[in-house]
Amino acid sequence: MKKFNFVFVIMFTAVCYAYADDIVVGETVVTSDEMEIKKTEEVINYTGNSIAINNCNKITADKMTYYKKKSDLLAEGEVKLSLKNKKGEPIEASGNLAKYNTTSQTGEIYGDRASIKYFIEGSTVPYTLYAKKINIDRKNQTLRAYDDVKVITSSGTISSDNGVFDKNNTSIVFKKDKKRPIADVHHDGNKGLYKADEMIFYDKDNRIVMKGSVTGKIRMEKDIK
Repeated sequence: MKKFNFVFVIMFTAVCYAYADDIVVGETVVTSDEMEIKKTEEVINYTGNSIAINNCNKITADKMTYYKKKSDLLAEGEVKLSLKNKKGEPIEASGNLAKYNTTSQTGEIYGDRASIKYFIEGSTVPYTLYAKKINIDRKNQTLRAYDDVKVITSSGTISSDNGVFDKNNTSIVFKKDKKRPIADVHHDGNKGLYKADEMIFYDKDNRIVMKGSVTGKIRMEKDIK
């Protein structure tokens, strides 16, 4: 077991998407106030101001642990992730705990207020997704959110037990689990509150498609105080 206070390079390759569709592969550099190597377990612990950088990807946390056999990087404390997709669009995530596998390019971020902010092509403001658990699959360009899911858009808020974001068609699908998805939105000077068994939110045109036992009410602008 050894302890160091310096920059250390993890000798594995991780993937970062450039602005084109090309894939850039390189080493991940981790810096921290203190590092501990456990050779027998092939585990490296980083404590204090831990930062992992791989080209255009960055993870910061109070503490990080790298499990070499499984290629898992565990981040704890005040965790922040900055990633970019194939088109170079930024994705920012935060939470209390995060786990990322450098081989499969998949990960999870947890917390009472775990969140992801992302831009879509042509948008000037980010969409924000909140949940207690969010799964990130960079290879397939999808996000899966669970428990107390909330998506904030320029037209209102959608709440659900779960949500699946698909970057390929820029949509988020919400389906009834314990509760039906709820959309609290405003349009054409009106405010609407809707419930349905399934809702599909299309990012590009701020459109919501509702399916199965749709109920709702609308308040006119003159009635809104």
